[in-house]
Amino acid sequence: MNGCSTVGSVVRDLPCGEYFEWMELETNEKLDGMILDYTKEEAAMDDEAIHETIIYIATYIFALMKNADWITFNFGVHMQKVTRKE
Repeated sequence: MNGCSTVGSVVRDLPCGEYFEWMELETNEKLDGMILDYTKEEAAMDDEAIHETIIYIATYIFALMKNADWITFNFGVHMQKVTRKE
């Protein structure tokens, strides 16, 4: 199973996983970060619920993937980038 498949499987098991559409891994010599895209239906959540979901998912992914430095989340029109240092 490649890295995208593994991460995609994990993301589908997290909150809002049913709305997960695609991902893009950004790499140079190592994994730098990733973009996670969710369906527009998920954008119906209020901003606070989206923010809480993003923090939960990011915390989980950063705990599993020690070499990921950032994650960009696209929830419909709501886009947020979270870095490991935050």
